[in-house]
Amino acid sequence: MKINVKYLTKVQKVLGKKKEEFEIQEETNIRTFIEKYLLKEHTELKDLFFSNGSFNEEILIFLNDNQENIDGSANWEKEII
Repeated sequence: MKINVKYLTKVQKVLGKKKEEFEIQEETNIRTFIEKYLLKEHTELKDLFFSNGSFNEEILIFLNDNQENIDGSANWEKEII
């Protein structure tokens, strides 16, 4: 499955790009995708996304134009922003 990620503001500045595509093999949820794929590929984002083990609430997550939280039950098919 392909997941298209669009980066905004702080994340975009750190990575120097606006979007990226990930190829994943299994269905996943938001937290698992961030921890297993995004932060594995971009370790420089770890301190931005998590502080003392807690998710930084300033990082907004959108899934198909709907705002989600990191521990929401959403599983996606196409796009996370």
